Amino acid sequence: MTVSIRKKVLHFGYSGYHQPGVLSQLKAECVASRRLGIDWDVVFFSHENSREKFVKSTTLSNGHSNAVSKVYRYFYLRFYIFFWLARHRGGWDVVLLRNVPGDPFIYLVSLLFKKYITVHHSKEHEEVALMPRFSGWVGRLYEKALGPRVLQSGQGVIAVTQELIDYELSRLDRVKAGFVFPNGITVNANKRFNDRRSGVYKLIGVYSQDYEWNGLDYIYDELRNNDRTDIEIHLVGKLKPICEDCRIVYHGVMRAEQLEELYSQMDVGLGVFGLHRKSMNEACTLKSREYLANGLGVYAGHKDSALPLDFAYYCSGVFNLNKAVELAKGFRKVKKEEVFCDSVEFVDKASRLSKLYAWIQSL
Repeated sequence: MTVSIRKKVLHFGYSGYHQPGVLSQLKAECVASRRLGIDWDVVFFSHENSREKFVKSTTLSNGHSNAVSKVYRYFYLRFYIFFWLARHRGGWDVVLLRNVPGDPFIYLVSLLFKKYITVHHSKEHEEVALMPRFSGWVGRLYEKALGPRVLQSGQGVIAVTQELIDYELSRLDRVKAGFVFPNGITVNANKRFNDRRSGVYKLIGVYSQDYEWNGLDYIYDELRNNDRTDIEIHLVGKLKPICEDCRIVYHGVMRAEQLEELYSQMDVGLGVFGLHRKSMNEACTLKSREYLANGLGVYAGHKDSALPLDFAYYCSGVFNLNKAVELAKGFRKVKKEEVFCDSVEFVDKASRLSKLYAWIQSL
C-alpha cells in the first residue's frame, strides 16, 4: 500500500518597503491555509517592521535617500534573505518564488532549492522597460541572459492570469506546467453592511502610488472635458493631488477601518485604466476583489480574468464620465449585500488556494 505524503510548501517574497497589496494577499494565504489545514508557509522580507508574523524585517532604518544609502539597503536586504533561506531551506519540499522583474537576486535564490515554482504578476520585459536608466539596463540584461534559466529550472509557472502564463511559457524551449492563481481575499461570510449611499454619485479609486498604469490621467482628462456636477471621485493612496477639480477628493493613505467607512458611501469602485502601458490586456487586481467584497460594483479598463464575461457587477472599457454615472445609477439600486453574495465564489482566497495546493501535489 502506497502512502501519499503531502508536500510542504513555502511562498517566498521580498521588497525593500511594504507593499500593502502584496502583504494583503500573503496574509489571506496564511488565513486560508489554516482554514484548509494544509502544509503552507509564507515568508516576506522587508526593511520595515510589521505586526504580521510572516514578515521578516531587517529593521534597517531608512537613513538617507542618496545613491550610497540605496545601494547599501539593496544589498543588505538580499544578504539577509539569502542567509536566512540557506539556514532554513530544508524545511520545505517546494518553494514558490515570487518573481521580481529585472532583479538578478532571484537567480541566486533559485540555486538554493532543488524544487521551486516561479510566481508572476507582470510581463518582465515590459516591466523593466519602465524602470530608470541603470536599473532598467541591468534588468533587461538579466531577463535576457538569466531570467529564462530560472524559468527553465523550475517545476512550473504560476501567474494571476492565463495571459501571463502564456507569456512566461513562450520564453521557454520546452513545455512547462502552468497554473492560473488569481488574487483573492479572506471573505467574512457574516459581514454586515452599513449602506450610506446618498446625494451625488460617488466613485472611489484605491491606488498605492502614482503608477502610470493606474491611468488616472484618463480620469483627469474626462473631468476637464465634462462639466456634469452630479458626481464625486474619491482617490485613496499615496497620490500627488495634481488635479484641482472640485469633484476630486484626495484622502491620502487610510487605515482599513477608515476605508471601510468610506466604502459605505460609495457607488462604484474604480480599477486601473492604463494596463495597456504594461502590454497587458487582462488582470486580476486586489482592489477589484476588495470593492466587490464591500458591495461595490467595479469599473475598470481591462478584462478581469477571474470573473465571468457577463458578470453583472464588473464593467470594462475606456473611462468615460457619463458611463461611470450610468453605472453608479444602476449599482445604487442594488443592495450591497447582493453584490457581495454574488461575488464570493469569485473572490474567496481559500477556494483558489485549495486548487493550487492540489496542483502542486500532482507535480
